[in-house]
Amino acid sequence: MSHPEAAPVLAKLLFAVLYSDESECQKARELLEEAYGSIDSRSAPYPFADTDYYAAEMGEGLKRIFFAVEKLFPPENLPSVKHNCAKIEQELSNSGCRVVNIDPGYLDLGKYVLASYKPAPTKLYLGAGVYADVTLLFQNRTFSPLPWSFPDFRSGIYNEYLLKLRYEYRRQRREYL
Repeated sequence: MSHPEAAPVLAKLLFAVLYSDESECQKARELLEEAYGSIDSRSAPYPFADTDYYAAEMGEGLKRIFFAVEKLFPPENLPSVKHNCAKIEQELSNSGCRVVNIDPGYLDLGKYVLASYKPAPTKLYLGAGVYADVTLLFQNRTFSPLPWSFPDFRSGIYNEYLLKLRYEYRRQRREYL
């Protein structure tokens, strides 16, 4: 017995950008807008101090900022977005070192998903070398980390912003339907 294809649910495309230099972050934002359309939401910059994983390549004093795209997004396009973000990182690199790290993902009513090149037992393969990493679940009116969530996401520091973004996404979905 065949099953009718379910209508795709559009999501909120979101970029989590690590940087130390404001001007390089601005260049990344401009390239993301050129590729994906207007950014309708931007978080405050958050200190990124839970790991020194990126310090050798990107320096000290890293910050993370989120940019969300106005137009809703088909989640099945996440692999191509991940590859394009890697190209943007390379384009902005300095002497072979990245000056920004762009983690694309999406937010829907139930979760926040990041794209990853790294396999893990908890990640789902999407194709083209890209995995989906469910990073946060929306439950009990907030975003809750999972045991494998990165330390900064486990801390809850981004929850206030993500909750506001989820509210805006919910409004956009109603307008879209």
